[in-house]
Amino acid sequence: EGSWKDSKLEKPVQGICPEGYHIPSSAEWDTLTAFVNKFRESKNEAASLKAKSWDSWYPPDNKDLEGTNEFGTNIDASGFVGKDNKYVYANKQVYLWTSDADSSGFALQHLSITSSKMDREIHNYPRVKAAIRCVED
Repeated sequence: EGSWKDSKLEKPVQGICPEGYHIPSSAEWDTLTAFVNKFRESKNEAASLKAKSWDSWYPPDNKDLEGTNEFGTNIDASGFVGKDNKYVYANKQVYLWTSDADSSGFALQHLSITSSKMDREIHNYPRVKAAIRCVED
């Protein structure tokens, strides 16, 4: 009978992912970005992770931020649905759920058309709708 803020998540969290897959934690995203930064040929972390397609990402003003999909992550700019239930930022940003939650809210990974790296944001609005990437166990 506790609120969502009181919930304890068991690791790994399968959630809606198929059998043998789980929702990545913030630590797993950190591992991915550390690997990307160590081995990337692109000028920045974000370009290495973004999908190449202009159907997904608007062309940035800065060519260094264009997606190269160097590691096959193929992250699309899917936008998200905010607390006001409006769909925003399609082709400009992506928010991806992590399996992390604590009393301050739910953790989301964030990539923007203007960002050179992936950021973490905490949202305490459980109604925010964002994309999920499932990773193999």
